[in-house]
Amino acid sequence: MLEENYIGRKFRKFVPITIAAIFLLLLFVGLIFLAVASVSYDVPLALNASTIIVLTGLLLANFIWLTYAKRLPLTRTQNVVAGTFLYPVCWIPPKIVTNIPIEHAVLLALATPIIGLMWLLGTVVHRRFFRRKIAHNIAIASELNDPDHPDIRRLSNNTALPSAIFLWGAGSSTIFSTVLVNWQVTNILANQTLVAMAWGMSVTVGLLFYNLLPRQFEIREFIKESREDSQTQ
Repeated sequence: MLEENYIGRKFRKFVPITIAAIFLLLLFVGLIFLAVASVSYDVPLALNASTIIVLTGLLLANFIWLTYAKRLPLTRTQNVVAGTFLYPVCWIPPKIVTNIPIEHAVLLALATPIIGLMWLLGTVVHRRFFRRKIAHNIAIASELNDPDHPDIRRLSNNTALPSAIFLWGAGSSTIFSTVLVNWQVTNILANQTLVAMAWGMSVTVGLLFYNLLPRQFEIREFIKESREDSQTQ
């Protein structure tokens, strides 16, 4: 048992290092491509390399923040969960847009009710399966240790996660991808680059709005005040 725990700790220790190394490798590859493009005056390669550098930098910065933001572990946990759903959801619209030739307006007309339906379904699932876990995490973070506390029950009954995933994540991904595909400036870019650009921007938008939604501010303020009260008692 002790050996298994030791191996588990070592594994958890090296996972963040491995992920960060992968991001750094991608960043290094992007810099090499940019250098080659500068020497050969290859504009498409330079744009693709710049895209790799920007997106990798954003993802690396977000990963470092999530890994080392120790002040409020709940914030890190919530963002990991949100990112787990945002990454695949935001990847789907640009893959569809770049592989199916369709007019911008038609795509938005089709995507709007689908995204709305997915948000409603996600809200039901979120409240049914995630609400109790959210209440438990808030109770631990606030040091009240009572998931049935009235304020904790009220704060846990929110739609922040499905809103961030479907409205701000999938919604912005659809808009970004359709604009990039139909924009003359980006016509020279490869489909994979357009997918990466739309995906990276929409994930960033989803995470930003997830952290900036009023209910998330309210949860953080409640935890802060509860901790301060417990320390003064």
